[in-house]
Amino acid sequence: SSFLLLSFSIILPYLIVDLKLCNRTEQAMSENLKTIKELADELGISKKYLQNKISYEKKKQKLSIGNWKKISGKNTIVLSQKEQTLIKSWLDEADSLGGNQEDEEKSYLKERIFVLEKFLDKEQTSNSELKKIIQQTQNLLDQQQRLALQDKKLLERNQRLKSS
Repeated sequence: SSFLLLSFSIILPYLIVDLKLCNRTEQAMSENLKTIKELADELGISKKYLQNKISYEKKKQKLSIGNWKKISGKNTIVLSQKEQTLIKSWLDEADSLGGNQEDEEKSYLKERIFVLEKFLDKEQTSNSELKKIIQQTQNLLDQQQRLALQDKKLLERNQRLKSS
């Protein structure tokens, strides 16, 4: 019993020191950990966008990213420093590809605008031609009505002449 007590008294200070070191290591590790929200805020993007990007890359590359940790009584996914660096590289890659994609989109849109302007010019020309045809048709209709009225008057006059 005294041997056990003596052993315990000798080991106890080392256990306390070891426990303090573990605590400090855990603190240092948790300082490097970030939630998805914290990383999104740091990068200036939405949490939803970051979640979608992580989910997409996890499936694409068959990775396991993030660990569950209880923070303020809630289970939250936290990202290690390595995971944060990996995610940032995905976003940098997406940005660099996005620049090329933007140029392609701009040239596509310019081409589309050019085609639509040509189409609009054609339609305007066609529209003005249709207006001319409508005007000519209206003139012919007016002329036909005048001729019909003249015919009617001539028939009435002929009938009056026959009856008299």
